[in-house]
Amino acid sequence: MKLTSTLISLSALLLSTNIQAEEYRIISPHHDDALLVFSGYISSLNLTNESDERIVDVMFGASNYSTNHLDVLTDKRVLTITKARYAEDYDALTDLFTGWDKFRFRSYGYYDAPLRKYVGDVTAGGGPAGTFRNFRQIEIDTFNMMVHNFTSILQRENCTLLVPIANGIHIDHFMTKEAVITAAYKLGKQAKCKIKFGQDQPYTDANPQNVNLEIAALKSRLPDGAITEEVYDIPLEPGTNETIKLNKFKKHYVTQYDTGYIGPLTSNLREVVYVWDPATYGQVKSHRHCDGSSYCRLAP
Repeated sequence: MKLTSTLISLSALLLSTNIQAEEYRIISPHHDDALLVFSGYISSLNLTNESDERIVDVMFGASNYSTNHLDVLTDKRVLTITKARYAEDYDALTDLFTGWDKFRFRSYGYYDAPLRKYVGDVTAGGGPAGTFRNFRQIEIDTFNMMVHNFTSILQRENCTLLVPIANGIHIDHFMTKEAVITAAYKLGKQAKCKIKFGQDQPYTDANPQNVNLEIAALKSRLPDGAITEEVYDIPLEPGTNETIKLNKFKKHYVTQYDTGYIGPLTSNLREVVYVWDPATYGQVKSHRHCDGSSYCRLAP
C-alpha cells in the first residue's frame, strides 16, 4: 500500500510538472528580430526551468541583405549572407539564452524581400515596406504557407507566441504579423496559444511619433479591451552601461551593424508587449488593405 501511494504521488508530481511546462515561440521575421524585439521579455523567463520549451522561429531565413547592401542575387552573395546571418543570430541567441541547450533555433528559409525582387513602398529607414495592397502572387503564396505554419503552432497547449507588431510596415514583418492573425482567426476557439506582439526595433525608438500606429490599427479591428499591455525592463550587460540588447547586437551582428541603430537601441530601455485576448481571436476584422480576397478576408 505504501509503495502504491508513493507511485501515485510521484505520478501526480510528474503530471503537475507537465501541466506547468510552457512553450514559448518567438517569431522572428529575419535573423536579428528575436533579439531586437524581445531581449527584455526573454531575459524575464526562467531559463533554468528544463520543463519549458523556448523556440525561435525565423521566417525569412534566406537573404542577400547586409548593411553594405549590394543588390546582387548571385549564388555566392545569397549563400554567403544567408549563412553569415544564421551564424550571427545563433551566436547572439545562445548568448542571450545563456546556452545552446536553453532554446531551439529554426529557420523556415522563406525568401526575404530582396530575394523576391520585391519593389513597393519604403520604410522610414529605407527598407521595403508594404501591406496587402502590395502583394503579388509570390507574397500571397508565401503568406498562405506561413498561415499554415502558425495554424499548427497556435493549437498547442500551454503556449505563448510572440511576434513583432510590424511598426514601420516592413513588408516581411507585415506578412508575419498578419499570417499569425489570420491563423488565429481561422482557428477561433480551437487556438490554445496566447499571442503577444512586440515593438519592432530599432524602428520604434527611431520614430517615436509612430509608436502607436500599428497597435491602434489592430485595436480598431477588435472588440474593446481585447488588447492589454505588459512592460519588461531590458537588463544591463554585466560590467557595462549598455543593455543586453544593444551590447549583443554590437557584439554579434556584423553583417547588420549600422550606426543608425545605435541611438535608438541605446534609448530602448523597456519593451512594451501587447497581449491579445484569445477569446477574441475569431472576431478580428480584415485589414483595411485587404481587397476581399479569401486569403486575407477575416471577420466583416
